[in-house]
Amino acid sequence: MTKRPPREFNAREPDFLIDRMLRTAVNHLRAAYKLDLGLGTEGYSSSFLRVLAFEILLKAVCVAERGRFPASHDYAWLWDWLSPTTRENLRELALDRDPSSTAVFSAEVLSGLTAAFEHCRYDFQFAIDRTEDEHVLRGHEWVAAGAPPEAADFRTYEDELHSMIFALGTVVSEHGGLEIDDLMSIA
Repeated sequence: MTKRPPREFNAREPDFLIDRMLRTAVNHLRAAYKLDLGLGTEGYSSSFLRVLAFEILLKAVCVAERGRFPASHDYAWLWDWLSPTTRENLRELALDRDPSSTAVFSAEVLSGLTAAFEHCRYDFQFAIDRTEDEHVLRGHEWVAAGAPPEAADFRTYEDELHSMIFALGTVVSEHGGLEIDDLMSIA
């Protein structure tokens, strides 16, 4: 069975919508930064806000390119929805930001961020079949094993995420009222 494409939202005024999306993403990034300052890296609310900002910027690029965006949280699907030229431009911008982040916009990273969004959004649903003791034990065992990323429930790919936010923000800022420096000072 083929996957049905998601519903699409058409922008009546694309530049206005892009500006709103950019401002929303910046607000989420500012909030994530403040959470990190106040709470450190305890929990993952700040990671969730950064992933959400990433999604909004990805959809804003969709609006910039096509005047609409799909109602989907599948980042690999949204990425494939963009033209090859746009994807290549975004990859180059991300690699210019951090040449060591060679996995930017890869299927693995995009799928991982989709999983992180789903996990962080409703994290309680992942504990339905666990007791509190089992949940705590699972975390302790993971840390005792050296916290291997491949064994984590989800990953946020922080280095790649920062580079991808930079690339998306650069493209989107061409349409919105904010400068890329406003975005990157908090990303």
